[in-house]
Amino acid sequence: MADIKSSSGDETNTGNNSTEHKSKDRVDWNSHMKKSMSASTRFGQSLNGTNLSTLMTNKNYGIVVGIEITNWTKYHLTEPKTKTCSGYISTPAVSIGPGHQEAMIVHKHGYTMTGSSGIVSWLIENKRRRIAVVWKSPYFRSNSVGICVTMVGNETHDNSWFNVISNKQQDEKLKYQFSTFSDTSDEIMIEDNDFQLFGSMGTSSKPEVKITLRPIMTNDLSITKPQ
Repeated sequence: MADIKSSSGDETNTGNNSTEHKSKDRVDWNSHMKKSMSASTRFGQSLNGTNLSTLMTNKNYGIVVGIEITNWTKYHLTEPKTKTCSGYISTPAVSIGPGHQEAMIVHKHGYTMTGSSGIVSWLIENKRRRIAVVWKSPYFRSNSVGICVTMVGNETHDNSWFNVISNKQQDEKLKYQFSTFSDTSDEIMIEDNDFQLFGSMGTSSKPEVKITLRPIMTNDLSITKPQ
């Protein structure tokens, strides 16, 4: 069972009128809404003319991890920062525009019985916070992924987040979930008052990591009127 770490408190109840107003402004993430958002998503520069599977197939290593990030918010995800703990980066992380999807590819060292692991994060522009993804694809053990949203004001990437998240340590500035994927690739999720962050990871030696950032409120959607 995955662990969720958070220091955020509950919001104060400000009355029925306020609650009703907020509920109307919340995104209803039903199947139609998700289908509409998927149809409107555009490939960014890293996926121009290709897809994640093709990018991974072109890497001749025993362990290759493809990380695909979808941004369904109106905010640019900028200033990508990456730290590998093992392995190499072959396709680096890039900024991700609203309504766009981008990818990065990492792999193990050649001719060694090692895997790939590390952390990547993006700044949520104008929100003074970051999202982060931790991945671990060892040579002999099961794959793991962690997803994280920092608290407001915690906008500078910190490589130590890798250990905090993967070791499930307490940090009041981070809200995260970390899970190991042995037999299934069930999606994990965290949320706060602004965002929902989803993540999943395959169980093979060439796993795909799928990350989606979604807004809580309709005025933060990447498109104003989904079809």
